[in-house]
Amino acid sequence: MKVGILTYHDTNNFGAQLQAASVQRFLQAEGFDAELIDFRPYRHEIRRNMTLLRAIKRLDFKGLKRELASNRRFRNSIFGMAKVSARSAFFSSQIPALSQRYDAIVCGSDELWNFGNYRGYMAPYILDFAVRPNVRKISYAASIGSYKPSPEMRDKMKKALMDFSAILVRDPTTLAFANELGFEAKRVVDPTFLADLDPIRPPIDDYIMMSGVMKTPQVTQALEAAQSLGLRVVTVGVRYPGHAELHVPATPREWIGYVKYARHHITSLFHGAALSLKYETPFCVFRTLGKEQKIFSLLDWMGEPSRSVSPEASAEEITRVVTSDLSAELQMTRDGRIAESRTLFLSALAGSD
Repeated sequence: MKVGILTYHDTNNFGAQLQAASVQRFLQAEGFDAELIDFRPYRHEIRRNMTLLRAIKRLDFKGLKRELASNRRFRNSIFGMAKVSARSAFFSSQIPALSQRYDAIVCGSDELWNFGNYRGYMAPYILDFAVRPNVRKISYAASIGSYKPSPEMRDKMKKALMDFSAILVRDPTTLAFANELGFEAKRVVDPTFLADLDPIRPPIDDYIMMSGVMKTPQVTQALEAAQSLGLRVVTVGVRYPGHAELHVPATPREWIGYVKYARHHITSLFHGAALSLKYETPFCVFRTLGKEQKIFSLLDWMGEPSRSVSPEASAEEITRVVTSDLSAELQMTRDGRIAESRTLFLSALAGSD
């Protein structure tokens, strides 16, 4: 069976690329001829290149060099982790023609159904286009995030979802949304739990990792907590102002290597928490505004509700949480969720859902 996958994949974001590659790699390991459809919405391409224009306007040639290197690193990394379609598309209108070669089309994961962002309504991300007869439309771990669709948008999304063979979502908010529309949806784990993407071991040991965008007071408290543990501090992926010497540039596979082999991890990211749970790295995660619901629901579902801290947490609170032991039941809970999610996904593709 040939499977096409529509999701965020060509973006300078560790979590987005890792979830995209994980869907493709999982399906490939299960014997499917699966590939990421290289859909790069023009609005996203413009937004990403704006960072280059801003650097040029400021005559910040070092910044321009860093942005170009980041764009190149992320673009190359997705091709190194997953199979991507040979043909690309920049407009939603191009997707129906590209989709004709697939027996099933999967949308997900990530906040694909959050149409309140700069992309606006993206029909390919909710498979709102015509396909050949008997082609199965499936979502895997799709999410609306904090988006509150208008009545008109709810009707539009409902019409698109009526053509789905199976609706598998990532969080209880999206589950409730689908149920309210009259669909039987089921919750599954983020795809980063489904596949192993060969993390690259970092060249250092005995370090504590920091990741994700943080406000200056959070960085200060996190660094104080990290330094109190007497370990080397590395900030992977984010260059915090005033602490450039701690920054480590990384590819997505290098990033998960840093997560896997860290002694501790302080993060503000959903995927920072998810991958810490996957690799059983003691961690704490800030309840970042706009991400609280998905962070809370992930931790609660995995039986680790006490791993989060408020955005105003003190260094002492961060230290207490990040050094606390993970639950003895984590492995059983996590692996049970993963097994159930694998079964639901494969059943949906087989038509036995």
